[in-house]
Amino acid sequence: MEVPQDVIESPSKRERTGKRKGKRKHPGVQLRAPRGIVSAWIARYRDTETGKIVDKTLDQTWNDTKRVQYCIELSQQLRRRKEEIASGATPHRDADLLLSDAIKLYFDQSGVRSRTVDSYQHARDLLLSWCDGLGLSTCRHITRAQLIRFKTHCVQKGERSPHTVNSDLRRCAVLLNFLVDAQKLRITREDVKVALKRLPTDEVTRRDFLRAQQLRQLLDCATRHDAITFKITRSRERRPRYRPIHDFVRFMALTGLRPGEALKLTWNRVDVYAGELHVHPTQSKKRKDRMVDLSVCPSVITMLKRMQGKHHERVWAIHTEGSIDSTLDRLRADPQCPPFDYQTLRVTCATHLACMPAFGPANEARQLGHSLSVADEFYIGRVKIDPALKTLEEVYGI
Repeated sequence: MEVPQDVIESPSKRERTGKRKGKRKHPGVQLRAPRGIVSAWIARYRDTETGKIVDKTLDQTWNDTKRVQYCIELSQQLRRRKEEIASGATPHRDADLLLSDAIKLYFDQSGVRSRTVDSYQHARDLLLSWCDGLGLSTCRHITRAQLIRFKTHCVQKGERSPHTVNSDLRRCAVLLNFLVDAQKLRITREDVKVALKRLPTDEVTRRDFLRAQQLRQLLDCATRHDAITFKITRSRERRPRYRPIHDFVRFMALTGLRPGEALKLTWNRVDVYAGELHVHPTQSKKRKDRMVDLSVCPSVITMLKRMQGKHHERVWAIHTEGSIDSTLDRLRADPQCPPFDYQTLRVTCATHLACMPAFGPANEARQLGHSLSVADEFYIGRVKIDPALKTLEEVYGI
């Protein structure tokens, strides 16, 4: 009798004589005990994608129950995938791609900032270390059930607050959603969302924003920074020691762009006569093209017209990521400077735009490139603004 291609039978004496009784717990997967020079248990199966026989070495610390449970789950996964292919699904060529190599693709893509790499490395290490402990080494092994177990592991890992756990879950979800979109995993975004659902917290965590008076204090600090940070040359000339920052701070507080988006903004994406600028998908966090309406901040249009004749490709060519970080430290050293970072300026802009009766949360969400639910959760109702005020300059009093 011909053996089905997805089942690998062991040609034992019991099977040849027909004395084998009962049903196999994990059809399609053969659990082989250590023999000869092989000192580890092996799960042998036929790959439904390639048709090749694969030997998976199991963790030597596993007991009999854990080995059998692994084979049962693998058998069910192979059976489901065979049914999908029989129904017309495209074979998943990356099923046996190492999970570590798949996640590496996220960090290798162009446009990922060094800050993003640093913040997401902890989430990557957390996910990979947990998978290694269970022998989940390839993309084939990532299922919704396994991700639910991973979430349980994150919750039970030490004495950590729900906010810390949610931060890890959110970053892991970003990595997994990238692999889903790249068709490296056979799960969906809905699977990731359900499996890594955030823990409930007592209160909504909202980032601080600057009130109008605080923003004016910050701009005054930037003006002083640009006025006093000069050096006297041998010819008694006064030359700037540091790059001026006032215009950049003002631009960030009025447009709400992320620092990376502002630094990569080029003049061909700016239309000062139409009063708008466009964020390129490769420069946006959400990888979507976005239009920023400058009619709500007319002083930015005047600023850009003044800067336009300097013949640089980038709008903020005088600044780099390193220069704005060092300038940030100097500004915060001023006793009169309110606590802030560049993300605070984005939150400040978003909060005031969402609360402006003349602008509203729907326009604010489109302007800053996030969902309306984010505006409802983090920005709406945080400050009261006179309906007569039509621009951010009037709201800030600058």
